[in-house]
Amino acid sequence: MIRILSILALTLGANISQANVVNALSVHQALLPSFTTQLIYWEVGQKMNHKLSVAGMEGTMATEVKKETEVGFWLFQDLSIAGQQQKVQSLVSKEDGTILEMIVNGQKQTPPEAPEVEILEQKSASIKVPAGTFDCVFAKIKDVSTEETTDLWMNQKLIPINGMLKMITTQQGYEIVAELVSFKK
Repeated sequence: MIRILSILALTLGANISQANVVNALSVHQALLPSFTTQLIYWEVGQKMNHKLSVAGMEGTMATEVKKETEVGFWLFQDLSIAGQQQKVQSLVSKEDGTILEMIVNGQKQTPPEAPEVEILEQKSASIKVPAGTFDCVFAKIKDVSTEETTDLWMNQKLIPINGMLKMITTQQGYEIVAELVSFKK
């Protein structure tokens, strides 16, 4: 269910910047293998657009499945916050949602490792985001090594890619919020 959260997660650096947002969202992806063993059923052309808020700065994140390969899908993310731009391309395994390859602003990067996480709470919920009101699953997740928690609202049946409707997390004392604005299945 929370499978592709890992696609969005790395770890925050010392300053809140575009790279830090990518890192925080990458932690989201690294969590996925911990929650499910189902395969990834993506289709080329699926898209999600989120609005971001990081320590009071507003931005956007556009995510699209660009290409299918034998082993996975190329997922492209364009992030913009506080006048900074970042492009992230990740080859995501069809089998388990791990990131096999990652390119950030044209530079090959070492993919993030999945953190050890603990599910603190999971329940059915409903949430209103800019894209509408949705029935969903709410999960509160703790990264065991950092003790930081993430609140996630997801609907993987309706919303493509990772199903993320909303995420609230804190990284190095800064709150990061992502909310779904639009999507294309």
